[in-house]
Amino acid sequence: LRQTTMVTMVRRALKYCIFAYFPIACAHQMNSQRERRVAMAWASPNQPGGVAQLKNKSWEGIFDGIQALCGVSFDPNGDSLIVNQTEWKSCSDLRRTAMDNNIEFHLWIGGHVPDAAIVDPYPLIQKTITFAQENGITGISLDDEYDCAPRSTLDRFETWVGFVDILAEQLHQAGLQLSAAVQALYGVQNVPYRPHCGPNK
Repeated sequence: LRQTTMVTMVRRALKYCIFAYFPIACAHQMNSQRERRVAMAWASPNQPGGVAQLKNKSWEGIFDGIQALCGVSFDPNGDSLIVNQTEWKSCSDLRRTAMDNNIEFHLWIGGHVPDAAIVDPYPLIQKTITFAQENGITGISLDDEYDCAPRSTLDRFETWVGFVDILAEQLHQAGLQLSAAVQALYGVQNVPYRPHCGPNK
């Protein structure tokens, strides 16, 4: 697959200001024809000192927000979210501290995007927006590590990007942000599909 083709696809996926991160990394957001660095950090209630770090003034101005692992995942049926209430409640201090300190709080949603949601994305997206709005979440972090993260073949990658485009558009219309972590794109190949990274072995 030619590099220029992949670059075009990635630009299309990012046209709605989807941010791409590694665990602690930087990305760019187009804003009034200017580029701005946006840096996020992974966070988990299981990490000692996470809340204290958010309150530490030395943190101010370095990171724009956190991508938090709080026990929320995609329902395999593709039309809703599964919330582990114990893990979700354990994130309450992180979420409250982020809100109090004007720090972006992106909810990391676990599990891969179900095929049913790619075919009909709107039920899942609406449930996601409602959950975010009801819980003071400013953005969604998509970390789909299924089948070579996010997909191993060009045709499946294209349908995944189509889902992400719709998700980004709907989130932004609701005043929410979207960040996405993906693998190095040289892993995507224009070959017949074999499940779970078969073409790349």
